[in-house]
Amino acid sequence: REAEGIYRKTPGQVGETAAAAQREGKFKHITITGGFIPERREVDYYIDVAEAIKEYTGLKDFNGT
Repeated sequence: REAEGIYRKTPGQVGETAAAAQREGKFKHITITGGFIPERREVDYYIDVAEAIKEYTGLKDFNGT
């Protein structure tokens, strides 16, 4: 979907965005969705995103489903 200007975000970009929302008091819940990631397993990507969110926000743990 890059032709449409829609790019997959890096884990760091997601972490930075979550931290910005947290600083503004807007961070309660986050929903992470995605599509098919052919060159990399999706679970690995989501683990990297979760680790980045923890790193950028300072959260020690968070629940997920």
